[in-house]
Amino acid sequence: MLSTHAARFAPATFKGDFAANAAAIATMGYDGVELTIRDPRLVDAGELLGVLRSTGLVVPAIGTGLAWGEEGLSLTDPDPAVRSAALARLWSHFELAGRVGAAGDGSGGTVVIWACCAGPQARSSPGAGHGVADRGVAEKLRRGREFGVRIALEPINRYETT
Repeated sequence: MLSTHAARFAPATFKGDFAANAAAIATMGYDGVELTIRDPRLVDAGELLGVLRSTGLVVPAIGTGLAWGEEGLSLTDPDPAVRSAALARLWSHFELAGRVGAAGDGSGGTVVIWACCAGPQARSSPGAGHGVADRGVAEKLRRGREFGVRIALEPINRYETT
């Protein structure tokens, strides 16, 4: 996992200097890298594609975990405003994934929806409740098709949620 920006969130294995980290990953012999992106609106897609092309790396998936880990955005938050913000952010992930694609050619790719919607995500004190998903969340997620992306749901593990 390679973050496009600095991150506090532990699962982002490589974070900070994107170009240097991408080069290091390519030097290790990897063919591709899952990008973990907190906010796609802060990513210059042209610059990102340039780094990927120069290193020969492809992007099989873009993860959304930083949006939850760094900002607490979740499609199952009890607050409808947070759920709405999470959905809007997810759509920006879809748009970037459609542009970057699995091979950097705009052919699509996969958006890994981790923590943003993959089940109850109460991080607060025990007994605080587990949140609630919009009844239409599955239909809203299907919007990824408009951008030519696949969606993978990755549940949050027990170490990162109650």
